[in-house]
Amino acid sequence: MKTSEHSGWRKQLFDFVSYLRGTEDAEWQKERRLSFLRNEQKVVLATIAKIEKEYADAAARHDPLAERMIAAYSLPDWKKMAGKLASEIYYLETRDEMAAGITPEQIERARAYPLENLLPEINKQGYALCINHDDAKPSMFTRGNFCYCFSCQWTGDSIAVAMKLKNLTFPNAVRFLAGG
Repeated sequence: MKTSEHSGWRKQLFDFVSYLRGTEDAEWQKERRLSFLRNEQKVVLATIAKIEKEYADAAARHDPLAERMIAAYSLPDWKKMAGKLASEIYYLETRDEMAAGITPEQIERARAYPLENLLPEINKQGYALCINHDDAKPSMFTRGNFCYCFSCQWTGDSIAVAMKLKNLTFPNAVRFLAGG
């Protein structure tokens, strides 16, 4: 095959793929991606529940700690994957709304908002009750305008905390914290 024939074939294929991509509806693509992500999320959450049940059953049987740890070894990876899926789903569901008139300066002002004004009680060591789950004792560490929960691994800045506590969308949380 000559080089010119080869490049002509590749160009035709490229043009065809470009045509297909151009004819697809962006909203359809978004819905297909959301459908895929939601299905993946169901699988991941079911796997997490199965691992947690196996661990709880092993604890109830008083199995040695090493065996229980083996049962729960992959749990942090599955929880991380669940968090990533939830983040992408949230982003896809709200990305059109997110672009609604929020400037980078407003986002910076919102991120600079002190966590002490949002969280009810932060002790002297910088710990507070986690806002992501029921907490008996403080497990969420705060420093500056960021926080991290050592129990559930939830992490966030002032914007994420405002979104969680006040049930706000990203743009509304930015406007609330930036004073706009």
